[in-house]
Amino acid sequence: MRTSSSLVELNLSMNQIHGKLPNLSSENSSSAIIDLTSNHLSGNNLSGKFPRSLGYLMNIISLRLHDNSFSGEFPYLETCTELVGVDLGAKKLSGKILAWIDQSLSSMELNSHNLSRNNLWGELTENFGQLKMLESLDLSRNQLSGRIPSSFSSLNFLSVLDLSYNNLSGRTPLSAQLQSFNSSQYMGNLGLCGPPVTQKCPGD
Repeated sequence: MRTSSSLVELNLSMNQIHGKLPNLSSENSSSAIIDLTSNHLSGNNLSGKFPRSLGYLMNIISLRLHDNSFSGEFPYLETCTELVGVDLGAKKLSGKILAWIDQSLSSMELNSHNLSRNNLWGELTENFGQLKMLESLDLSRNQLSGRIPSSFSSLNFLSVLDLSYNNLSGRTPLSAQLQSFNSSQYMGNLGLCGPPVTQKCPGD
């Protein structure tokens, strides 16, 4: 794919595109696609590792690459400060849960985040609480462990949440928002307790 400084939106979703995702930008290239705001390549047969160039799409707002066959770790997105929607569900992503959430996304006004059905592991961090504008979060069907961070209580705009089928444990944080979700959004985490999962926790 040739680079173009004037390309704003790229939507090739739900086709039969296969192969590796080409470089869409370069850190030092004057002809990089630096104006790209929407990159929708979901529902294809793309495979291989994510190119590091994704981290240089400075104006990217929406990144939707779900239902492909990418593998490996996702690149850091330090320069993508305009990003509000990320959909990377149903892939073969691996690695510790979102080191790049800590390093990249905590400063963004992210409102939609889907990393469901991957192979991510580790514990959720308190930095999720800094994503004040988050409206939708789907981390279901991974291998996440530990407690749900107490900072989730401050996600006041959260209307969609799915943490099901991980290895989370401990008491669910208390907030009117979190307790309004159905218990199915927490199912498959045998160590979780407290509303809406159970009425009480051991020792209450």
